[in-house]
Amino acid sequence: LGLIVGGVDIQLAAYCIGLSEIGEMSAQPFKTGGFFYWPMTPPLKTGPEETHPGSTLFDAQGFGKRRPEGIFTDTATRYLDAQVVAKESSLAFNFRRKTDGSLSDQTHSHLPEDVMKLMLGKTGAMIARNAENIVKGLIPLEPYMVNHKTTACEFCDYADICRIGEVEHDVYRQIPPLTRRDLIDECRKPDGD
Repeated sequence: LGLIVGGVDIQLAAYCIGLSEIGEMSAQPFKTGGFFYWPMTPPLKTGPEETHPGSTLFDAQGFGKRRPEGIFTDTATRYLDAQVVAKESSLAFNFRRKTDGSLSDQTHSHLPEDVMKLMLGKTGAMIARNAENIVKGLIPLEPYMVNHKTTACEFCDYADICRIGEVEHDVYRQIPPLTRRDLIDECRKPDGD
């Protein structure tokens, strides 16, 4: 969540924004309920070892480690996994229902619909600002660090053209992890605060 709000991990949010705009203009309007990616891990198998060499048998715990990662609206949960009842967790998606059947706030995956809309709006505005700055030739060096150790620079193929060598190592933006409550508060905060 922190990487989305921090303007780093915005690819899926950008796709969701585009799809939302298409949905609003469509002859049959639709709303997006969230965005996901499926982590690339070894395939699950449902048959004997010789049928699928090197894979592991299907089990709920193993599947839970391979479930889609992403963010979705609270209302989308009824379409994503309608089988989840009170005091149960979804096998396929990261949400759980409390004893009264309402959604638990313990996961970061589901957000109130208004917060999802605000988050996508703020992300879209950030993308527009960044695009305008790139067109103007304003491309500041603003490397980031997550948890005081991981940087995007470690995985980037463009170090030679971005001038990262000119940056002091103590100027990295720190992107703190956000709780679900932090994200909700950040999204509901008026722009400029």
